[in-house]
Amino acid sequence: MCQLRRLLSAGVKNGVRGLRELSREELLAREPGLAPTAAVAGGVLSEEEFVVDSFLMALSNLYEALERSGRLFFPSTQLDHSVLPSGVAS
Repeated sequence: MCQLRRLLSAGVKNGVRGLRELSREELLAREPGLAPTAAVAGGVLSEEEFVVDSFLMALSNLYEALERSGRLFFPSTQLDHSVLPSGVAS
């Protein structure tokens, strides 16, 4: 917990809002993938920050555009919804 408190303190000093310490019970309730036997003491919750996989976000945006008749242009190639895997676009 000492390291978590250092992270929490550093976040507050860096201006991150919405940080708070989670007890072991709160953490287990929020993270169903953690086994009740997991060796965790607690956690830090950031209600205003999150992590995004930039590759998957860009890919998701591309699929959305192509599903809506958007086009992706490369210097010598044009892709449209017909190149999407079966079942992704109508």
